[in-house]
Amino acid sequence: MKAGSTITVNNITVSQKASFEAGEDFIHECGAINAKEAVAFAQRDVLLNSGSMVADAATLTATSGAIVEKYGYVVDTPVLTAGAGGTIDLGNSANQLVDVDVTKAGGNVTIGSGNSRSDEALTVATADVVRGNLVITNCAGANDTQKNTIVVADKLQATGDITITNQETDINVNE
Repeated sequence: MKAGSTITVNNITVSQKASFEAGEDFIHECGAINAKEAVAFAQRDVLLNSGSMVADAATLTATSGAIVEKYGYVVDTPVLTAGAGGTIDLGNSANQLVDVDVTKAGGNVTIGSGNSRSDEALTVATADVVRGNLVITNCAGANDTQKNTIVVADKLQATGDITITNQETDINVNE
């Protein structure tokens, strides 16, 4: 789906790729986006207001704006690529993330995951310098029997502070 202005979606289920290209904002207002691959591209902001995005892989791009996940929204994908001209806020503890690649961030980046489906490590990489703070948190759930390590590249770069918290087990820095 392509539009020269804002795209607002509710429930979307497709067997392959759900792709959205907005000339202004991409807004997921409620319900679920279920797809093999989900792509949300916006010239301004990607706003994940209510619901969930469930995909084998997802790409979120906010060219000049921010990627903002409201409290209660869930990103459930083992492979996530995110880039924004502003901040990236994907800090919800209910997110189910494994491999996260931050391609660009013009502001603070917050990544949170409470992966309760597998014991795969939360792996985060930055392709460029984060223009602000970088916060990575692996959250422990009350009934979570899966203990996930965090694996980060030894070349994480940010102009602000880098904070990595694992509420379950170890943090491994790749050399």
